[in-house]
Amino acid sequence: MNPQRLLSAFLLALAALALGTTHADAQKLDSIRLRYTFTAGQTIRYRVVAFDSIMIYDKKWRVLSRERAEEVTLRCDSVLPNDGGYIMTTRMTQYAASETYDSLPPVVRDTSAWVNRPITFLMTISGKRLTLKAATDDPGTSPGGPFEPLLLPNLGDDHTYVGSSGAFPNEQYMFDNIFPPVFWKGSTFRTIVGRLDTLKQKALEIQLSDVGNLSYQMPGDDANPITTATINGSGQYFLGTKLGYPIGGNYSLIARFTLSRPDKQNVDGRHILGMYFELLTDK
Repeated sequence: MNPQRLLSAFLLALAALALGTTHADAQKLDSIRLRYTFTAGQTIRYRVVAFDSIMIYDKKWRVLSRERAEEVTLRCDSVLPNDGGYIMTTRMTQYAASETYDSLPPVVRDTSAWVNRPITFLMTISGKRLTLKAATDDPGTSPGGPFEPLLLPNLGDDHTYVGSSGAFPNEQYMFDNIFPPVFWKGSTFRTIVGRLDTLKQKALEIQLSDVGNLSYQMPGDDANPITTATINGSGQYFLGTKLGYPIGGNYSLIARFTLSRPDKQNVDGRHILGMYFELLTDK
């Protein structure tokens, strides 16, 4: 072999080896435990701004557009020992929205039946909802519907490292969004993007891409349609590394659903949802 080519090949191999070692060392040094951290009695409050576009493809197509602003609190009622999780209570405390239905003039609403409605549940340290502990008995759903993105999502396995990516099954009840709760069955692809400073906080950027299915029927009347939905969504969460919960984020999804009526006249629809949120207070 030409001596110059031999030297070039040697230098390339040496560079590849050095880069590989550096990358492995970086992974080892920047390992993290991905988990939520709360203390008993702690309350955090978020501002949520969301946009909904709901289309129902009936004999006459119907369209509902909504811009809404909400404030939501989450309170840690108790911490279970040995990383057993947290008893959390969530409540929407304020709501305002501008809605447009078909070609009618916009309507402004400053309240919702979901306001001041407490929901208490057990979740793991990684955010998976396990058991409903307490809720108002009246059926209802949040303004964003049963598949609205969670402010404290399921983060998956807690031992990982910055730069990692992978998928995990995501199956849990959506306690935060609807009562009686419905079961989300799907999977999540997670990427730990990196560390950054934002909103005057050190944070870890986490990207989540979700696919899932759910089915529900509002109780009280057998004539209520059964809704089955397939959801595709993704978003960014900025997990405060010193706080142990998100300081902000955004999420977008498309839900394709079918309303199955007792008369067998099924109707398809689509819900496009975009959401931004930020931490207001924690105490």
